[in-house]
Amino acid sequence: MTETNQPLTQYPVSVWEGIAIASGGVLLVIVALTGLGFKIIRNAFAPQRAEAIAYSLIDYQIPGGSQGAFSLNIGGAKMAVVTSTRSFNGVTSNSQSAVNSPPEVELIVAKTPIDRETTDNNSIQDFNPAFSFLGLSFSYQSDSGFQSTSSRLENKLFCGVTVPVTIQAGQQTLTNQGTAVPAIKYSMRVTLGNNQRLVVLTASGKNAEGNAAKVFNSLRCK
Repeated sequence: MTETNQPLTQYPVSVWEGIAIASGGVLLVIVALTGLGFKIIRNAFAPQRAEAIAYSLIDYQIPGGSQGAFSLNIGGAKMAVVTSTRSFNGVTSNSQSAVNSPPEVELIVAKTPIDRETTDNNSIQDFNPAFSFLGLSFSYQSDSGFQSTSSRLENKLFCGVTVPVTIQAGQQTLTNQGTAVPAIKYSMRVTLGNNQRLVVLTASGKNAEGNAAKVFNSLRCK
C-alpha cells in the first residue's frame, strides 16, 4: 500500500497581518527596554548599592554617619554619591522634616579607566562633561546652586600622592527655600596608574569648614 504525499496548503499572509506581527515584535522590544531602563534607574538610586560602590572605590568617614544617594557602574567606570545622615540644621534622615533639609555633607567619588595609548591631554581635561566642579551636586538642586566667594588651590595628600585640590568657600542655595547657607567645596581630579579619579566634596551649614576637612582627610583609596 503506497502513501501519497499531499502538498501542504499555504495560506498567504495579508499586509495587515504582516504589520500586526511586526508591530508585536517592536512592542516586545520596547517593553523589554523599558523594563531594563526601570531596573537601571532603580539600581542607580538604591542607597545600599550606592554606598557599596563608594566603599569599593574609597574609604571615608562622614560625621554623624553616611547613606548612599546615587551610583553608576558601567563597564570599568564607577561613580557614587553618598551623603551625611544629618542635615545642616541637625535634622536626621529618618525624620519627616529631612525631606526638605539637605545633608550637611555630600561626597561624590568616581573612578574611570583610561587608555594611555589613546588618551591625550584634552580628553584628560574633559574627563566627563557631567562632572562639572562648580555645579555638580545631587543634594542641592537649584538654579543658582553653589556660589563661590573665594577660591584657593592647596596641595593635599590623596592616595599616597600630593595632588592640587581646589577649595572654594561660599554659599549654597537650598531648593524651594530661597535661603543660602555657608558652604565649602573641595574638588580634585588625578590620574593614578591606568585610572582617573574624581572627588567632589561639599559641606554646608555652620560646621561646613570643619566637616569638609574631616571628610577629605579620612579618604583612603582602594
